[in-house]
Amino acid sequence: MFFELFILQEAFAVSKRRFVEWKLRLRSQLAITLTGTDSLEDVVQDYINRNLDYFELPSVVSEVIDNLHRNPRISLPLGVTYSLVNAYIREACRIAWHMACLPYPLDIAFASDAEVFDDTK
Repeated sequence: MFFELFILQEAFAVSKRRFVEWKLRLRSQLAITLTGTDSLEDVVQDYINRNLDYFELPSVVSEVIDNLHRNPRISLPLGVTYSLVNAYIREACRIAWHMACLPYPLDIAFASDAEVFDDTK
C-alpha cells in the first residue's frame, strides 16, 4: 500500500511548511516585545515548546487531503476513500507537526520512484 507513504510524505511537507510560516510570524511578533538577556531564538523556541498543541490540525489535514487529490500518482484501493483513512491522516499530521517543532526538527527522507530499499541503512 503505497498511498500510506504518500500520506506521510505530504503530512511532513505540509507540517514543515506551516511550521516555518508560524515560526517566522512568532519571531517577528516576539522581536517587538523582547526584553532581557535571552536571545530571540531561545524565546521563540520556549514559546513553541509551551504552545505546541495550539495549531490548526483540521486545516493541515484538509491541505494534505487536497494535495493528495491533486497527485496523479496516487490511486486508492477499491472501496477506500480519504474519509476512511482520515484518522490515519490526522495522526500523521499531528506527529509530523510535533517533529517539526523540535529544537532540532526531525524529517523523513523522501525516496525516488526507482530507489531500492536497503535493509542496512
